[in-house]
Formats: sequence, C-alpha cells, structure tokens
Amino acid sequence: MEHQDLSNHSLAGLSLHTGTHIDAPLHFCPGGATVADLLGPATSYSPAYCWDIPRGADQCITGDDLQSAGPAAFRDAEAILIRTGFCHIRASSPQDYARQNPVIDPGMAGLLRSACPSLRLIGIDAISVANYLHKEEGRSCHREFLCRNPPILILEDADLADDRL
Repeated sequence: MEHQDLSNHSLAGLSLHTGTHIDAPLHFCPGGATVADLLGPATSYSPAYCWDIPRGADQCITGDDLQSAGPAAFRDAEAILIRTGFCHIRASSPQDYARQNPVIDPGMAGLLRSACPSLRLIGIDAISVANYLHKEEGRSCHREFLCRNPPILILEDADLADDRL
C-alpha cells in the first residue's frame, strides 16, 4: 500500500506436485495430448476400484501385486486407485513423502492394459508413481502409461485415506 496500491499482496510459487493432479501424455510424450484435450466437464471413470497395496518408503508395486488383487475381478475397470497408505506421512514427514514415496514398476502399465482393457486412469496416494531415488524407472513408468495408445492418465497425490473407498 506504500506504493498507492489498494492492498498488499504476496506471491507464492508452487511445484506442480503440490497437490492432487493428473499427468497427461504431454508431460512425457512429445506432441502428447494435454489434460484439456482428454478431459471435459462430463468425463467420468466408471467403474473405478480402489486397491489396498500397503507400501512404505521406496517400495515398489509390481505385477505380483496385480496377481494378488485377482485381476479378473477388475477387468471392467476404467479407473484403478492404489492406496499404499503412504499418504499418512504427508503432514508429519513432508521431505520423506516428497522424495522416498512408493513407486509403480513400469511393467505394470502393460500388465494392466492386458488385464483391464478399458482402463483410462491409474491413481496413487503418493506424490508420484516415481521418486527421486529411481528417476529413470519413474520416467519409464510415466511413458508406459502415458505414451501408449490409448493413454492411461496418472492421478497422483490423491487422498485415498477414506476407508469407504
């Protein structure tokens, strides 16, 4: 206000990984579609399933977990949300949450495409399907989901704590 403005203002810079978000193909695929290209106001994913696959810091979700879930029961899935439980450390240990989260093995994309041919979205209650400890595997995971046809969007940093899911 000292410069004759009507009010004082502050600016804040945030990472795209500050909250729940969707990764679209353009994130990792040259010429890929954007979120706006793929989602509209009436977009929905049904049926959607939430899988409980408990994981701690830097643990991987693999094809063995898919087999344990009984993929035939989810064959019609358009969306699968993976609840690792890692979201519970978000507030108490933000550095660990941001850097040592559970990851999804890149091979899961192909397995899920075969097991769930209608799958259009995969979600996780961690900051990303990748982490800083395994950057190249994380890039590969993103490309496997996003750069194939049709793309499977990635929902990251989802709050899946509600037991009703």
